[in-house]
Amino acid sequence: MLEKYSNKINNVKKANGSIFQVLFGTLGGIIFSLTAIIILAVILYFNPMLEKNMGLISQIIKYFSAITAAILASINKRTKGYLRGLAACILYLFAGQILFGLFGGGVVFNKLFLLDLLTFSIIGIVTGAIVVNYKKKTR
Repeated sequence: MLEKYSNKINNVKKANGSIFQVLFGTLGGIIFSLTAIIILAVILYFNPMLEKNMGLISQIIKYFSAITAAILASINKRTKGYLRGLAACILYLFAGQILFGLFGGGVVFNKLFLLDLLTFSIIGIVTGAIVVNYKKKTR
């Protein structure tokens, strides 16, 4: 009888480890975004000519942040990286949308958000799968 409960406890511990990794990846993606935005703001202060390319630069920052989130969510465990990467990227998308919406004047869920959802899903699945299957070269 105790074996049945110990297996359930072990399963809960494994699930909590995965949830923690996904949250860690999401937080890492948000920190990467905030850092990149601060650096971009400093660059724009000295070179205001880049303002016309802000949309493209913003998308690039979001995609690199999603890659960072997927890598951090998948790097420690060697199984189901595609799920961890997917979950971290989608969670990053919602958290980033809300966080940056608060700074920018409002949260907007439109066609661009659906495109981001699709793109971040692909980024999370591909990056998570690559990170899990990447093997370090031994000397």
